[in-house]
Amino acid sequence: MLKIESFYELYTDIMTEMFEGYSDEYQDVFMICLSVIQERFNYTLKKYLNITTDQMNDILRYTWISISTLVGDDRYIIYEPSPYRKFLFVGKTSYAVQSFRFLYTSFI
Repeated sequence: MLKIESFYELYTDIMTEMFEGYSDEYQDVFMICLSVIQERFNYTLKKYLNITTDQMNDILRYTWISISTLVGDDRYIIYEPSPYRKFLFVGKTSYAVQSFRFLYTSFI
């Protein structure tokens, strides 16, 4: 079986599972969930050509985690200010509060 065929088989299995288990209970958001899964599937097939079936399974099932994180393609470093800058050493003057806001918002 080709790799792409196994991806489509996995996709149909997940969609069938969704229809059988959740269509009656979550009618108000069910179609949105299906469209999110479908878009993730299409995007992953176009962008990541050499992923495994296990990675595709995780991508389709864990929609709240970004695709690049699940594939291991993290090119961006997320910087969060150290706790001592964030909470402890903020002065009580207006200048210190403004510089704290600048530091905090420039790294988000």
